[in-house]
Amino acid sequence: MKESKTMSDNINPTYYRKGIETTDYIVSHSMNYLEGNIIKYVTRYKDKGGLEDLKKAEWYLTRLIKVQESNELKLSSLEEIIAEGEISEQIKNRLGE
Repeated sequence: MKESKTMSDNINPTYYRKGIETTDYIVSHSMNYLEGNIIKYVTRYKDKGGLEDLKKAEWYLTRLIKVQESNELKLSSLEEIIAEGEISEQIKNRLGE
């Protein structure tokens, strides 16, 4: 039984279990990989990795911002196509017709 507790402690140390468990919080908010890692590193930085963990959180946040900007650009382009009434022509071009 002691091995199980040790294994559990290695996977879910106390700095993830203050208040609500970090994993439970991430799951309860349906976060993706990037979002979850931001929460993970910000949650633990005081007790584990310090500045290094904050820099990791920053890296994931920067990546999430780039993804979001790309998604918004794609949505904006699609809205322009629809507004111009070119949607059917664009679909035909994509299908190679």
